[in-house]
Amino acid sequence: MKAVVDKMVALKPPKLIGITGGEPLLRPDVYEIIDHISAKGITVQINSNGSLPRGRYQRLLESRASKIGISLGFLTPEKQDEFCGSAGTWDKVVENLRYLKANGNGKFIYVQNTLTGYNYREVLELKRYINYELGLPFLLTPATWGQERAILRTSSKELSQVEPDFDGTKRKLRKFFGMRVVRGRTFLKIAFREFETGKKQWKCKAGEWYYAISPDGKFCLCQDFETDLFILDEHFEKELEGQKTRNVISAMRDSCSGCTYPCYLETQTLVTHPWELIPKGTSYLWWRIHSL
Repeated sequence: MKAVVDKMVALKPPKLIGITGGEPLLRPDVYEIIDHISAKGITVQINSNGSLPRGRYQRLLESRASKIGISLGFLTPEKQDEFCGSAGTWDKVVENLRYLKANGNGKFIYVQNTLTGYNYREVLELKRYINYELGLPFLLTPATWGQERAILRTSSKELSQVEPDFDGTKRKLRKFFGMRVVRGRTFLKIAFREFETGKKQWKCKAGEWYYAISPDGKFCLCQDFETDLFILDEHFEKELEGQKTRNVISAMRDSCSGCTYPCYLETQTLVTHPWELIPKGTSYLWWRIHSL
């Protein structure tokens, strides 16, 4: 992993590297990897399910990670426990969030939530709880991740069967930007459209503006699309720039049914709608000051 980071820096130093999984804190050397990345002058963002023993999060606080995101899907403890398959998960996550908040020492701690057909009716209350009870920012991501991950997929037809006034709920959810959300309105507007229709709403730039590296060193467009290239191979750069690889990458993007990964797609909305940088930047700055 250190060699992978060194290669990424040699190719073109990224501004930010995000570490995700699965659950990255299950890897015992993840803290050493974080510090190696940070030593290169790169911002490190890491995501966790928030349910591991307290010691893992203490070590994370001692690392050089700048941004720590914890997932929480439900306000109802029983639903969170059922979704995660383990009793007491909701309580563990909330306890660890309180601990991270109290001991963050300037790190940006936030709660990330994936909006699905299972939780959208309580997400407004969850946001209020996160913002006011825990004092943390809230990141909402509508999800449409393809048929193979149907548990997170929905459509306006399905929603109409369980919630006659989803449009009203959606209007409230679109207010999730500004001082307590750190999420762009344009991103949410387009993401909701994709959430309802299950169809891709924009041209993806994965593999160009950003990319992912799998645990075995494969170059990936995003978490869902692997190529046959390994970043540490001697001829990686030449193969990456080749027309054959470009055609493969283009075909992969065309075959994707769409997603709402904010780490990839919100970047594009900020470029397309640069005015979004003002409220988003102000929001982030407010939370940075608030966390000191």
